[in-house]
Amino acid sequence: LGVATMVSFLVVVDVSVVNVAFPTIRDDLGASETSLSWIVSGYNIGVAAFLLLGGRLADSLGRKKVFLPGVATFLLGSLLCGMAPSTGFLIAARIVQAVGGAVLMPASLALVLPEFPLSRRSTAVGFWGATGSLGAAFGPSLGSVLIRLGSWRFVFLINVPLCLLVLVLGKRIFRESRNPDASGRMDLLGIPIGTAGVALGMLAIVQSEQWGLASARVIGLAVASVGLVALLIFRSKRHPEPLLDLSLYRHRSFASSNLAVAFYSMGFTSQFLLNSLLLQQLWDQSILRTGVALTPSPLLATLTSVLTGRATAL
Repeated sequence: LGVATMVSFLVVVDVSVVNVAFPTIRDDLGASETSLSWIVSGYNIGVAAFLLLGGRLADSLGRKKVFLPGVATFLLGSLLCGMAPSTGFLIAARIVQAVGGAVLMPASLALVLPEFPLSRRSTAVGFWGATGSLGAAFGPSLGSVLIRLGSWRFVFLINVPLCLLVLVLGKRIFRESRNPDASGRMDLLGIPIGTAGVALGMLAIVQSEQWGLASARVIGLAVASVGLVALLIFRSKRHPEPLLDLSLYRHRSFASSNLAVAFYSMGFTSQFLLNSLLLQQLWDQSILRTGVALTPSPLLATLTSVLTGRATAL
């Protein structure tokens, strides 16, 4: 559980930590406001687009077999981010990071759960979620300290030794597991349809500020996204190994909890960027003070995750 959640911690850290580094990255690389937004948006689009595929691959091919290459991809992306000579290179490296994160995140939880009896799995999930919240809590503070000590590049390079540690330990201690009902076959047409559908929808949201909410390009992307997602749902109803397992949504608890998490994540994640820019650019606060100011909210979420995980196991 500790090894699996270590990388989940890093994936979430890289969502929050980069927000405090924006002013420094802009000054060092000469980045525009649009380019800065893509340093975050490119990562988020990559994670969102490949998350379903990562979960399906883990179930079909084996959780350990997917988790370790995911960690290696995330390591490579982090190294490239730390070496980025330009804004465009940094955005591309962030997408490599995102692909690794999307692959390893579902596999990490799937590797952990079989190691616990049913009576303790809620506690394990609570700890896994708490680790992610802890990453969000310490991301801004850690980032501000690293920037003060050296450079914004350390924000990404610190992932490299930790990922190497996870690769070494994970190879030794994880036991392979997979979905016993999975045949190993996947919907090879549904994978690009679903990935493109999510990516186009995210792209429409990201570009709506620059292009205009009512612009033809944004509307076109949104329509294409809805169409592709509808096509994915159509295929998923008929394919024996669909990318999207619709049978899960027959359980009201699964559907309602996912909807709640979606709304929570939109507010929880967006506040980091908004508050970071508010504190540094409008209120002229230092990077260190900004990092500390962004810490209490996710820290509270960390404590709550542990308590609720234990409560649901009772």
